Amino acid sequence: MKTNIDIYRNLRGGVIVKKIVVFFIIVLTLMRPFVFATISTEEKIRNLNEEQEREKTRADLKFIKEKEAKEQETLYDDIIVTFLAPTIDKVIDDYYKSILKGSAHYGGVFYTKIICIKRISGPDIYRSANFIIEVEITPYVGPHMTVGRDRILIKLEPDGTAIVLGLEHLEDHELPEHMKGYYLH
Repeated sequence: MKTNIDIYRNLRGGVIVKKIVVFFIIVLTLMRPFVFATISTEEKIRNLNEEQEREKTRADLKFIKEKEAKEQETLYDDIIVTFLAPTIDKVIDDYYKSILKGSAHYGGVFYTKIICIKRISGPDIYRSANFIIEVEITPYVGPHMTVGRDRILIKLEPDGTAIVLGLEHLEDHELPEHMKGYYLH
């Protein structure tokens, strides 16, 4: 039978301590799945699905914001073109009256593209209400048969007056044979 002195000697020699450490390592290794909560496969899939759903929502929100911004930009362009309609109509009539019988139309917002808008300001002016607007139009006759493409430069003054600074005829579009009667020559 071991006495306290023998146990003490074994402890000092480390035999029992080593056995206890090895025992606890084995127990912890076997108990790891129970002691340290691991995420189940179902939880991993659920977390992955939730993250994918959040990412999809973020992408959807980004798309919606970009679409709304584009719609807002289109709205502003359409307002400007509508405001300039009488001026654009007059420029088209003046240019095409020597080429066509009757008048050409430009289709408002559908056949008009704003190329650029520049603010005219001096060195001491923070925000001027003078603008240069460059628009490109595609006039047509009859059932929307385009006759050309033109670029118009318009100065917009603070009182709302639109002054035509120039017209550049970019290209002619030939009408089909059955519509050649629209030409004067």
